[in-house]
Amino acid sequence: MRLISLLVIVLSISSGYTQDSIYIRFVPKMLDENLLLDKAYFLNNDTITVSNLKFYISNLVAYNADSLVFELDKKHHLFDLSQVKTHHLTEKLPSNVRFDKIGFYIGVDSLTNVSGAIAGDLDPTNGMYWTWQSGYINFKLEGSATSCPSRLHRFQWHIGGYQSPVNTLKQIHLKLEQKKDVDIQVQIGDLLSKFDLSTTFQIMSPNRQAVEIADKLPEIFKASVDAE
Repeated sequence: MRLISLLVIVLSISSGYTQDSIYIRFVPKMLDENLLLDKAYFLNNDTITVSNLKFYISNLVAYNADSLVFELDKKHHLFDLSQVKTHHLTEKLPSNVRFDKIGFYIGVDSLTNVSGAIAGDLDPTNGMYWTWQSGYINFKLEGSATSCPSRLHRFQWHIGGYQSPVNTLKQIHLKLEQKKDVDIQVQIGDLLSKFDLSTTFQIMSPNRQAVEIADKLPEIFKASVDAE
């Protein structure tokens, strides 16, 4: 069994704070636990396991009093729960930067989609690219559930689409307290509980069901601030 993966974004601050840095960690959750790949969970009278979780974090920025003060150099980062090398992203900030909110997208923007496949985190070999017509998969969740009527009770949610009316790119804003370490919980259990896996178990292209799931993604990212 593979332990939870944490995507750690380290934002270093050299002045104006009582500590040297602030750490932002993306922590997938199932119920009240850190999500473990291939572990069975009992949710809504269903036994569920997650075997794959990937999503793009794009265009991360920081604000102070709603004014943009910083943009992350790396525009697209692929979070992959099974790959340790994807869990950490470090960025230094100018010494005078203060911020009280961050913003980012889950997914890949339309301009990048129409530019075609690119190397690095956007490389098609990462399993997050369909075709030049359909573009990138923004959010991928795979596993099994006893309620699924599919072979081996498998479910596959490949959430993508960048052209109206099937645009699944979602923006998220989270308020932060300065001088704190912040965990951004990704409530996978909450997301799964919003849908009936006996009918919503195979989404492999941009469609109405993909939009419905994408609409719920901003609700599952929640900032949790630790005490100093």
